[in-house]
Amino acid sequence: MNFKTYNEVLDYLYTLRTFGTKLGLDNIRFLLDELGKPDESCNFLHIAGSNGKGSTAAFLSSILQKAGLEVGMFSSPHLVRFTERIQINGSEIPEKEVIKLLNLALEISKKMEGDGLHRHPTFFEIVTAIAAKYFADRKCDVVVWETGMGGRLDATNAVTPVASIITNISFDHTQWLGDEILQIAAEKAGIIKCKVPVFTSESNPEVLKLFNDVARKNKTDLTEISNLGFETSEGESGRFSLTCNKLGLFNVKLGLLGKFQVRNASLAVVVANWYLSNLSGFTENIPKVLSSGLESVSWPARLQMLSNKPMTYLDCAHNLEGFKNLLQTLRKISPNKWNFVFGIVEDKNIGEILKQVLNIANEIWYIKPTAKRGLSSESFLDYVRTFNKEIPVETFSELKQVLDSIKKRQQEQFIICGSCYLAGDILSELEGKSRDLRTDDPINVPARELT
Repeated sequence: MNFKTYNEVLDYLYTLRTFGTKLGLDNIRFLLDELGKPDESCNFLHIAGSNGKGSTAAFLSSILQKAGLEVGMFSSPHLVRFTERIQINGSEIPEKEVIKLLNLALEISKKMEGDGLHRHPTFFEIVTAIAAKYFADRKCDVVVWETGMGGRLDATNAVTPVASIITNISFDHTQWLGDEILQIAAEKAGIIKCKVPVFTSESNPEVLKLFNDVARKNKTDLTEISNLGFETSEGESGRFSLTCNKLGLFNVKLGLLGKFQVRNASLAVVVANWYLSNLSGFTENIPKVLSSGLESVSWPARLQMLSNKPMTYLDCAHNLEGFKNLLQTLRKISPNKWNFVFGIVEDKNIGEILKQVLNIANEIWYIKPTAKRGLSSESFLDYVRTFNKEIPVETFSELKQVLDSIKKRQQEQFIICGSCYLAGDILSELEGKSRDLRTDDPINVPARELT
């Protein structure tokens, strides 16, 4: 089989869902080896963590681009287009490259199925392998490399990076990573490699002890950004500025909203400063580069303003820690109560999330995200009524109904949140285009007909 069109590629990748999530590194290592070991051609900065991976990656990529480097970035999931996952200097991989690289990976997959040693690669294994191949072929100077889930057995961990980065640890993906914080932390710490520097924004003393123990065993050092003297100041509407005398940063406005982004920006800037300071032949003014990258960053669905009237934001908050951060910023943007538009998946701590949300919610609307794990409207209503029987709740079956209803409430304010899946649904609806397939799409929805 040799795919000719991009749609055929997406349809094939979609079928790989049936192989599920199989954590482990043998398959991805074989794929990379057969592709010519592309992971040995670039410098990888490997990012794991429960929240903030994407934003940290965006800050880091923005800074390194301002340094004049060719910067690859691998992230997941995509919101609208599959090609969002694989970018160089902000430009998504061309569809023709996806076709070419998938055909290469497919030939290797056939060999793996028949050798008696391997299994058929999963969606994420194939995507990880073709991303590494693309970055190597394009001779990227550096690659910002985000884990999909966990760390130790995540497909991205087959690569040996020049630095390991861990944002923070909270309860997420507990069915795969464990239901205790140190279990989850141990999985994330699995990206720590022998003599590879480690950087973290984590602040939990127990988790930090675990990270330090793992770092010592791997004969490397752990840098905790809390020790570097970062200071913040608050501007209007949830925008913060960052100061760090040690790095030559003074009142730098962050391009992403929210106090929680200070931590992500601080982590990114420490890693970027380390990387550029050790980069042979680099003569640019590093503090200037760091400041420019922090200010110019953009990242969709991270408190992204969709409209000013009515004031409407879109965010990917999907777990308890993410919602605490989101609500803190919403209070800064406006003291008034917010109308929440929810779409969430079943495996989240929905009850605890709602307890937080109900404190600042005026009304709650719900639409099930187009994901096979999407929570039904009936189940969501049950959750809400468990905690508050009085708050107005409305459910929707179509995104257009949601957006039209928002437009009719010009004097109010809305936050659309709950999952990256809902964010992708919303953005594709606003663009007027069908979004590309995702591995968690309902199995009965035909390819290319999702909205």
